[in-house]
Amino acid sequence: MRVYISMVDQITYTKSERARAYLGGTLGYLFDGYNLLLTTFLFAGIIISFHSNLSAVSLAISFALIGSVVGGISFGWLADKIGRKNTLLFTILIFSMFEILSAFTSSIYEFYTTQFLVGIGVGGEWGVGFSLVNETWGEKRRGLAGGFLQSTFIIGALLGAQTAGFMIRTYGSTLGWRYSYIFVGMISLLLLLLRFFMPESKTWLAKVGKLEAGKNVLTSGPNPLRELFSKEFLRWTFFGTLMVFGFMFYFYVGQTFYPTLFGRLGAGSEITLIITLGSIVGIIAEVIIGYGNDLLGRRRAGLIFGAISLVVIFPFLYTMTFPVKFVTLGSFPAFYTYLLLYFFQASYAALFGVWLGEGFATRLRATGSNFTYMVGRGIGGGLAPIVVPLIVSSSTSLGESMSYFMIIGAVIMIIGALGLKETKGRDLNF
Repeated sequence: MRVYISMVDQITYTKSERARAYLGGTLGYLFDGYNLLLTTFLFAGIIISFHSNLSAVSLAISFALIGSVVGGISFGWLADKIGRKNTLLFTILIFSMFEILSAFTSSIYEFYTTQFLVGIGVGGEWGVGFSLVNETWGEKRRGLAGGFLQSTFIIGALLGAQTAGFMIRTYGSTLGWRYSYIFVGMISLLLLLLRFFMPESKTWLAKVGKLEAGKNVLTSGPNPLRELFSKEFLRWTFFGTLMVFGFMFYFYVGQTFYPTLFGRLGAGSEITLIITLGSIVGIIAEVIIGYGNDLLGRRRAGLIFGAISLVVIFPFLYTMTFPVKFVTLGSFPAFYTYLLLYFFQASYAALFGVWLGEGFATRLRATGSNFTYMVGRGIGGGLAPIVVPLIVSSSTSLGESMSYFMIIGAVIMIIGALGLKETKGRDLNF
């Protein structure tokens, strides 16, 4: 029997509860990044196994992102109805099962299907995990906590690059990609055990405690999905989704094709090192921008870092317009412009979880956070693998195509940030 907390009770957490909530809420997002970069590094082996091509195989990322929209909306709603903890148990189980099954697919269409279902699992992770962290973490360091949480995506991406590199070197391309998915799926099952020891959000319990005794939680209270489009929250839903869409288009245009791009520029065996160094820079940047979120405020940080994110695309575009082939890492100009670009490209999302979550009331916080993030990500990220190859030609290189679309995404991202209000210091017990 669930014990509900009265709204008059003071909501506090022990250090142990806060640590367990943070660990359980963040590690799931690590596997989201893990799966993404893992797939981009495994393109070559998947292409050979399915007798396919880059455009067709890269669509698997689009299917995973479309699945994340379905999972984000569904599990966000469920988390506002049955709780953060129970929902996160479901999401990681779905992810693990279908990540393992991806290794046993025998056609590109089966692979699309399993990756779509993987996307459903990871789709529920972000908004639900951030809701739990927002509701258990103190206001003064909420932005920094969000930066650390968001950095787990880049840590996962770094692990994905290392896993893919090891499996391919050990087992070859055609078997290495299959063992990679099995390994990630098995490791992620360990998180399922950790989450049994994760506390439920007391803020959520307090709100549920307002319902009349004996009512079914699933049918009581207003519909969170409907409330997203109410007069009170419509502006927040629209501009939040627009900001995430712009960023994700900007991010996935780069993230999906960096390994292929550096391969075409002759980096060869150094690709893993380049991406690894970029990931390390991204992890550091997530924490710095998360701290900036607390220091500057949500809106000011969003606009300042958004403007810088746009500007740093142009040095990268220059090195793509006048490319220098790879000889050594130190004499490879694209490496330096990539690091500068990736510092902001990887880290801008550190603002999202706290800023978006603070705009929604507790009764729809997980729904609202997941909707804005996953719909924005699903559409923006899902378009990226499709549109970039469309304008690659004899006169427009892959790097130039990536740069042009990054600029479009960054501009849309800034417009979205302009439409959101400042929320720093807001009490989340509403």
